[in-house]
Amino acid sequence: TDNGDAGTLTLSGTVYKTNAATYAGGATGGISITGASSAFTTTADNITFTNTATLGNISAVSVTTAGSAPASGDITFGTIRGTSDEDVTLNASSANITVGLIGDETANEINTVALTSATILLNGDILTSDAAGNTVTLTGAATLGAGVSINTDETTNDGTVSFTSSVDSSSATDRALTIASGTGDISISGAIGATNDLASLTITGNDITVANIGNGGAGVTGT
Repeated sequence: TDNGDAGTLTLSGTVYKTNAATYAGGATGGISITGASSAFTTTADNITFTNTATLGNISAVSVTTAGSAPASGDITFGTIRGTSDEDVTLNASSANITVGLIGDETANEINTVALTSATILLNGDILTSDAAGNTVTLTGAATLGAGVSINTDETTNDGTVSFTSSVDSSSATDRALTIASGTGDISISGAIGATNDLASLTITGNDITVANIGNGGAGVTGT
């Protein structure tokens, strides 16, 4: 249903076990994932979701590829939108993840976000809903393909934000990173901008722990 049309690809199943797969929604219609707790799995094969994938009032979606190396189990999404506090879990293991916008600033769309891979390329913001458990966890080296805002600062529930490894711009073009977690904690365990600089870094939260910024060895911890 691609080629710029308004067609919608609807995925209503709960279990998808495939080899390499591309799920192509129309440029405006996108992909509608309606199977409760939908799980997509491969064994070291790439999975791609084009354009916008919308989770239709389900509890969660997970994509697991058991990736063995970059290009052998990569997970790629355009945009991920939700309907009612859905959880998103993407695990490419030793392969890579590329993802655009996740969630919406004004609607309760996406709740928990957990991304795991060798390298996580962020091409858009991550915006959580106002429900308990609205955390963002990036396990693997994160790179910014655009200016990125991660926001778990909500009216009632503020979620934690955790980077387990480094954060860099994806190229020599400097990108800005903004993280806001309200009363939630923020931790970045790897160096920030040591390989490719960030244009700017703004972090607002409760307890803030940063390993180091740039090539300096001294850590920075703030509250």
